[in-house]
Amino acid sequence: MSLIKKIQNETTKNFIFFFYRNVLIVIFLIKYLNPFGKKSTIKDVHIELSNICNLKCKWCASSINEMRKGQFFKKELMKKFLDNITLDKRFDKLRTIRLWGIGESLLNPEFLEVLTMIKNYKNKAHKKHSNFPEIMLTTNATLLNQNLSKKIVQIGALDEIRFSLDGGTKEKFEKIRVGAKWSKVYKNVKNFIKINRGKIRVKIDCVMETEIGKKDYFSKEWEELFKLVDYHAIRYPSEFDGNANIKITTRKEKSQKSWICFALMHSLFILANGNVSVCCLDWSGRGVVGDFNNEDLYTIYTSKKRKNMINNILLKKKHKVPLCRNCRFV
Repeated sequence: MSLIKKIQNETTKNFIFFFYRNVLIVIFLIKYLNPFGKKSTIKDVHIELSNICNLKCKWCASSINEMRKGQFFKKELMKKFLDNITLDKRFDKLRTIRLWGIGESLLNPEFLEVLTMIKNYKNKAHKKHSNFPEIMLTTNATLLNQNLSKKIVQIGALDEIRFSLDGGTKEKFEKIRVGAKWSKVYKNVKNFIKINRGKIRVKIDCVMETEIGKKDYFSKEWEELFKLVDYHAIRYPSEFDGNANIKITTRKEKSQKSWICFALMHSLFILANGNVSVCCLDWSGRGVVGDFNNEDLYTIYTSKKRKNMINNILLKKKHKVPLCRNCRFV
Protein backbone atom coordinates (compact mmCIF):
# COMPACT_ATOMS: atom_id res chain seq x y z
CA MET A 1 0.00 0.00 0.00
CA SER A 2 1.33 3.40 -1.00
CA LEU A 3 2.12 6.06 1.58
CA ILE A 4 -0.60 8.32 0.17
CA LYS A 5 -3.15 5.51 0.47
CA LYS A 6 -2.14 4.87 4.09
CA ILE A 7 -2.50 8.55 4.92
CA GLN A 8 -5.93 8.61 3.28
CA ASN A 9 -7.06 5.56 5.31
CA GLU A 10 -5.79 7.05 8.56
CA THR A 11 -7.48 10.36 7.76
CA THR A 12 -10.76 8.57 7.11
CA LYS A 13 -10.48 6.61 10.38
CA ASN A 14 -9.71 9.77 12.34
CA PHE A 15 -12.63 11.60 10.74
CA ILE A 16 -15.05 8.79 11.62
CA PHE A 17 -13.73 8.61 15.20
CA PHE A 18 -13.96 12.34 15.84
CA PHE A 19 -17.33 12.59 14.08
CA TYR A 20 -18.95 9.96 16.31
CA ARG A 21 -17.15 11.28 19.37
CA ASN A 22 -18.56 14.75 18.75
CA VAL A 23 -22.03 13.32 18.12
CA LEU A 24 -21.86 11.58 21.50
CA ILE A 25 -20.71 14.80 23.15
CA VAL A 26 -23.68 16.67 21.69
CA ILE A 27 -26.04 13.95 22.95
CA PHE A 28 -24.57 14.17 26.43
CA LEU A 29 -24.73 17.95 26.41
CA ILE A 30 -28.39 17.88 25.46
CA LYS A 31 -29.31 15.08 27.85
CA TYR A 32 -27.35 16.11 30.91
CA LEU A 33 -26.96 19.86 30.66
CA ASN A 34 -30.51 20.68 29.58
CA PRO A 35 -31.89 22.87 32.40
CA PHE A 36 -35.42 21.89 31.42
CA GLY A 37 -34.80 18.15 31.78
CA LYS A 38 -37.30 16.59 34.18
CA LYS A 39 -35.43 13.42 35.20
CA SER A 40 -32.12 13.20 37.01
CA THR A 41 -29.43 10.80 35.81
CA ILE A 42 -28.27 9.97 39.33
CA LYS A 43 -27.89 6.23 39.91
CA ASP A 44 -25.53 6.25 42.86
CA VAL A 45 -25.32 8.39 46.02
CA HIS A 46 -22.57 8.15 48.62
CA ILE A 47 -23.35 9.42 52.11
CA GLU A 48 -20.47 10.02 54.49
CA LEU A 49 -21.87 9.08 57.90
CA SER A 50 -18.56 10.09 59.48
CA ASN A 51 -15.38 11.85 58.41
CA ILE A 52 -13.74 10.74 61.65
CA CYS A 53 -11.87 7.44 61.81
CA ASN A 54 -10.38 5.31 64.58
CA LEU A 55 -7.52 4.08 62.37
CA LYS A 56 -4.59 5.68 60.55
CA CYS A 57 -4.27 3.43 57.52
CA LYS A 58 -1.11 3.51 55.44
CA TRP A 59 -2.82 4.18 52.11
CA CYS A 60 -5.80 6.19 53.28
CA ALA A 61 -6.32 9.74 52.06
CA SER A 62 -7.03 10.90 55.61
CA SER A 63 -4.06 13.26 55.19
CA ILE A 64 -6.13 15.39 52.80
CA ASN A 65 -8.98 15.45 55.30
CA GLU A 66 -7.13 17.61 57.82
CA MET A 67 -8.73 20.75 56.40
CA ARG A 68 -12.20 19.42 57.25
CA LYS A 69 -13.74 19.63 60.69
CA GLY A 70 -14.52 16.24 62.22
CA GLN A 71 -18.27 15.65 61.91
CA PHE A 72 -21.03 13.05 61.77
CA PHE A 73 -23.87 13.03 59.28
CA LYS A 74 -27.04 14.01 61.16
CA LYS A 75 -30.21 11.92 61.13
CA GLU A 76 -32.20 15.08 60.24
CA LEU A 77 -30.24 15.33 57.01
CA MET A 78 -30.82 11.65 56.33
CA LYS A 79 -34.57 12.20 56.68
CA LYS A 80 -34.39 15.12 54.27
CA PHE A 81 -32.44 12.98 51.81
CA LEU A 82 -34.88 10.08 52.03
CA ASP A 83 -37.81 12.46 51.54
CA ASN A 84 -36.08 13.92 48.48
CA ILE A 85 -35.49 10.60 46.76
CA THR A 86 -38.87 9.04 47.60
CA LEU A 87 -41.16 12.03 47.02
CA ASP A 88 -39.35 13.49 44.01
CA LYS A 89 -39.94 11.12 41.08
CA ARG A 90 -37.11 12.76 39.16
CA PHE A 91 -34.79 10.52 41.17
CA ASP A 92 -36.40 7.25 40.17
CA LYS A 93 -33.16 6.12 38.46
CA LEU A 94 -31.35 5.99 41.80
CA ARG A 95 -30.23 2.40 42.37
CA THR A 96 -27.66 2.48 45.19
CA ILE A 97 -27.02 4.39 48.42
CA ARG A 98 -23.52 3.78 49.76
CA LEU A 99 -22.89 4.57 53.41
CA TRP A 100 -19.20 5.37 53.52
CA GLY A 101 -16.64 8.13 53.15
CA ILE A 102 -13.27 8.94 54.64
CA GLY A 103 -14.30 8.01 58.20
CA GLU A 104 -15.65 4.96 60.01
CA SER A 105 -19.45 4.88 59.74
CA LEU A 106 -19.94 2.92 62.96
CA LEU A 107 -18.50 5.82 64.96
CA ASN A 108 -21.59 7.88 64.20
CA PRO A 109 -23.58 7.97 67.49
CA GLU A 110 -26.84 7.96 65.49
CA PHE A 111 -25.81 5.04 63.30
CA LEU A 112 -28.53 2.62 64.43
CA GLU A 113 -31.18 5.36 64.35
CA VAL A 114 -30.17 6.15 60.78
CA LEU A 115 -30.44 2.47 59.79
CA THR A 116 -33.87 2.23 61.42
CA MET A 117 -35.03 5.32 59.54
CA ILE A 118 -33.82 3.88 56.24
CA LYS A 119 -35.64 0.61 56.94
CA ASN A 120 -38.89 2.49 57.64
CA TYR A 121 -38.66 4.33 54.33
CA LYS A 122 -37.81 1.08 52.57
CA ASN A 123 -40.89 -0.60 54.08
CA LYS A 124 -43.13 2.30 53.00
CA ALA A 125 -41.79 2.08 49.45
CA HIS A 126 -42.37 -1.66 49.27
CA LYS A 127 -45.95 -1.30 50.55
CA LYS A 128 -46.57 1.05 47.62
CA HIS A 129 -44.88 -1.44 45.28
CA SER A 130 -42.22 1.19 44.59
CA ASN A 131 -38.55 0.54 44.05
CA PHE A 132 -36.09 1.52 46.76
CA PRO A 133 -32.32 1.80 46.29
CA GLU A 134 -29.98 -0.87 47.61
CA ILE A 135 -28.22 0.15 50.82
CA MET A 136 -24.53 -0.68 51.16
CA LEU A 137 -22.24 -0.10 54.13
CA THR A 138 -18.44 -0.22 54.32
CA THR A 139 -16.72 -0.65 57.68
CA ASN A 140 -13.30 -1.55 59.06
CA ALA A 141 -15.10 -3.94 61.49
CA THR A 142 -13.08 -2.85 64.53
CA LEU A 143 -16.24 -1.73 66.36
CA LEU A 144 -18.48 -4.51 65.08
CA ASN A 145 -19.05 -6.43 68.33
CA GLN A 146 -21.61 -9.19 68.69
CA ASN A 147 -24.34 -6.94 70.06
CA LEU A 148 -23.99 -4.40 67.24
CA SER A 149 -23.94 -7.18 64.64
CA LYS A 150 -27.24 -8.51 65.97
CA LYS A 151 -28.86 -5.08 65.84
CA ILE A 152 -27.68 -4.41 62.28
CA VAL A 153 -29.09 -7.72 61.08
CA GLN A 154 -32.35 -7.28 63.04
CA ILE A 155 -33.01 -3.79 61.64
CA GLY A 156 -32.73 -5.17 58.12
CA ALA A 157 -31.88 -1.93 56.35
CA LEU A 158 -28.69 -3.13 54.65
CA ASP A 159 -28.56 -5.09 51.42
CA GLU A 160 -24.78 -5.39 51.51
CA ILE A 161 -21.96 -4.89 54.01
CA ARG A 162 -18.33 -4.54 52.95
CA PHE A 163 -15.37 -5.19 55.22
CA SER A 164 -12.10 -3.38 54.48
CA LEU A 165 -9.45 -5.99 55.26
CA ASP A 166 -6.09 -5.13 53.73
CA GLY A 167 -2.82 -7.01 53.80
CA GLY A 168 -3.50 -10.73 53.47
CA THR A 169 -1.72 -11.68 56.69
CA LYS A 170 -1.88 -10.56 60.31
CA GLU A 171 1.48 -8.79 60.07
CA LYS A 172 0.67 -6.94 56.85
CA PHE A 173 -2.83 -6.07 58.04
CA GLU A 174 -1.59 -4.41 61.23
CA LYS A 175 1.20 -2.64 59.32
CA ILE A 176 -1.27 -1.15 56.81
CA ARG A 177 -4.28 -0.61 59.09
CA VAL A 178 -2.51 1.20 61.90
CA GLY A 179 -4.49 0.95 65.15
CA ALA A 180 -6.38 -2.25 64.26
CA LYS A 181 -5.74 -5.68 65.75
CA TRP A 182 -6.22 -8.57 63.34
CA SER A 183 -7.41 -11.04 65.99
CA LYS A 184 -10.26 -8.72 67.00
CA VAL A 185 -11.30 -7.85 63.44
CA TYR A 186 -11.12 -11.49 62.34
CA LYS A 187 -13.37 -12.48 65.25
CA ASN A 188 -15.83 -9.64 64.55
CA VAL A 189 -16.18 -10.55 60.87
CA LYS A 190 -16.67 -14.26 61.62
CA ASN A 191 -19.27 -13.49 64.29
CA PHE A 192 -21.17 -11.20 61.93
CA ILE A 193 -21.26 -13.85 59.21
CA LYS A 194 -22.57 -16.38 61.73
CA ILE A 195 -25.25 -14.01 63.06
CA ASN A 196 -26.20 -12.81 59.59
CA ARG A 197 -27.04 -16.24 58.15
CA GLY A 198 -27.04 -14.95 54.60
CA LYS A 199 -29.58 -12.16 55.12
CA ILE A 200 -27.16 -9.38 54.08
CA ARG A 201 -24.66 -9.84 51.24
CA VAL A 202 -21.11 -9.78 52.59
CA LYS A 203 -18.05 -8.62 50.69
CA ILE A 204 -14.37 -8.21 51.57
CA ASP A 205 -12.36 -5.40 49.99
CA CYS A 206 -8.64 -6.06 50.17
CA VAL A 207 -5.80 -3.74 49.16
CA MET A 208 -2.51 -5.59 48.65
CA GLU A 209 1.14 -4.72 48.21
CA THR A 210 2.42 -7.51 45.94
CA GLU A 211 1.33 -9.10 42.70
CA ILE A 212 -2.14 -10.62 42.61
CA GLY A 213 -1.95 -14.39 42.34
CA LYS A 214 1.14 -14.90 44.50
CA LYS A 215 0.49 -18.27 46.16
CA ASP A 216 1.77 -17.51 49.63
CA TYR A 217 0.26 -14.05 49.86
CA PHE A 218 -2.87 -14.87 51.91
CA SER A 219 -2.84 -16.55 55.30
CA LYS A 220 -5.18 -19.45 56.13
CA GLU A 221 -7.46 -17.13 58.10
CA TRP A 222 -7.78 -14.82 55.09
CA GLU A 223 -8.55 -17.72 52.78
CA GLU A 224 -11.14 -18.92 55.29
CA LEU A 225 -12.93 -15.54 55.29
CA PHE A 226 -12.86 -15.38 51.48
CA LYS A 227 -14.77 -18.68 51.41
CA LEU A 228 -17.33 -17.50 53.98
CA VAL A 229 -18.34 -14.26 52.22
CA ASP A 230 -20.40 -13.82 49.07
CA TYR A 231 -17.54 -12.27 47.13
CA HIS A 232 -14.28 -10.40 47.55
CA ALA A 233 -12.27 -7.85 45.58
CA ILE A 234 -8.48 -7.50 45.57
CA ARG A 235 -6.79 -4.37 44.28
CA TYR A 236 -3.67 -2.25 44.51
CA PRO A 237 -3.34 1.06 46.38
CA SER A 238 -5.05 4.07 44.80
CA GLU A 239 -4.18 7.75 44.83
CA PHE A 240 -7.91 8.50 44.88
CA ASP A 241 -8.53 11.66 42.85
CA GLY A 242 -4.81 12.00 42.11
CA ASN A 243 -4.30 14.89 44.50
CA ALA A 244 -3.57 12.91 47.67
CA ASN A 245 0.07 12.35 48.51
CA ILE A 246 -0.19 8.99 50.24
CA LYS A 247 3.35 7.91 49.25
CA ILE A 248 2.59 4.72 47.37
CA THR A 249 5.90 2.89 46.87
CA THR A 250 4.41 -0.39 45.66
CA ARG A 251 2.42 -1.08 42.52
CA LYS A 252 -0.53 1.29 41.97
CA GLU A 253 -3.89 0.66 40.36
CA LYS A 254 -3.67 1.11 36.61
CA SER A 255 -5.02 4.21 34.94
CA GLN A 256 -8.54 3.72 33.57
CA LYS A 257 -9.00 6.91 31.60
CA SER A 258 -12.27 7.49 29.80
CA TRP A 259 -13.63 10.37 27.75
CA ILE A 260 -16.43 10.83 30.25
CA CYS A 261 -16.75 10.22 33.99
CA PHE A 262 -19.45 8.02 35.55
CA ALA A 263 -19.34 9.99 38.81
CA LEU A 264 -20.02 13.32 37.10
CA MET A 265 -22.96 11.94 35.17
CA HIS A 266 -24.51 9.49 37.58
CA SER A 267 -23.25 10.07 41.12
CA LEU A 268 -23.36 12.48 44.06
CA PHE A 269 -21.37 12.40 47.30
CA ILE A 270 -22.94 13.97 50.40
CA LEU A 271 -20.21 14.80 52.90
CA ALA A 272 -20.66 14.56 56.66
CA ASN A 273 -21.31 18.32 56.96
CA GLY A 274 -24.01 18.27 54.26
CA ASN A 275 -21.93 19.65 51.41
CA VAL A 276 -22.47 17.78 48.14
CA SER A 277 -19.66 16.86 45.77
CA VAL A 278 -19.81 15.19 42.37
CA CYS A 279 -17.22 12.53 43.24
CA CYS A 280 -16.97 9.86 45.95
CA LEU A 281 -13.17 10.25 45.86
CA ASP A 282 -13.42 13.93 46.75
CA TRP A 283 -12.63 13.52 50.42
CA SER A 284 -11.14 17.01 50.68
CA GLY A 285 -14.40 18.63 49.49
CA ARG A 286 -12.83 20.48 46.55
CA GLY A 287 -15.60 19.46 44.16
CA VAL A 288 -18.54 20.73 46.19
CA VAL A 289 -21.44 21.90 44.00
CA GLY A 290 -24.06 22.59 46.68
CA ASP A 291 -25.08 22.57 50.35
CA PHE A 292 -27.77 20.03 51.25
CA ASN A 293 -28.42 21.86 54.51
CA ASN A 294 -29.94 24.75 52.55
CA GLU A 295 -30.86 23.29 49.14
CA ASP A 296 -32.79 20.30 47.89
CA LEU A 297 -31.04 17.53 45.99
CA TYR A 298 -32.45 18.40 42.56
CA THR A 299 -31.35 22.03 42.85
CA ILE A 300 -27.82 20.80 43.56
CA TYR A 301 -28.03 18.29 40.71
CA THR A 302 -28.90 21.07 38.23
CA SER A 303 -26.44 23.59 39.71
CA LYS A 304 -24.29 25.73 37.45
CA LYS A 305 -21.11 24.45 39.13
CA ARG A 306 -21.92 20.83 38.28
CA LYS A 307 -22.87 21.66 34.70
CA ASN A 308 -19.64 23.58 34.20
CA MET A 309 -17.63 20.60 35.44
CA ILE A 310 -19.39 18.25 33.02
CA ASN A 311 -18.93 20.68 30.16
CA ASN A 312 -15.18 21.01 30.78
CA ILE A 313 -14.66 17.24 31.02
CA LEU A 314 -16.65 16.59 27.83
CA LEU A 315 -14.60 19.20 25.99
CA LYS A 316 -11.32 17.69 27.25
CA LYS A 317 -10.58 20.67 29.46
CA LYS A 318 -10.14 18.88 32.76
CA HIS A 319 -7.27 21.22 33.60
CA LYS A 320 -10.01 23.76 34.35
CA VAL A 321 -11.49 21.45 37.01
CA PRO A 322 -9.15 21.34 40.05
CA LEU A 323 -10.84 18.22 41.41
CA CYS A 324 -10.35 16.28 38.17
CA ARG A 325 -7.02 17.73 37.03
CA ASN A 326 -4.89 14.78 38.20
CA CYS A 327 -7.56 12.09 38.17
CA ARG A 328 -6.60 8.78 36.53
CA PHE A 329 -10.16 8.07 35.41
CA VAL A 330 -10.66 10.99 32.97
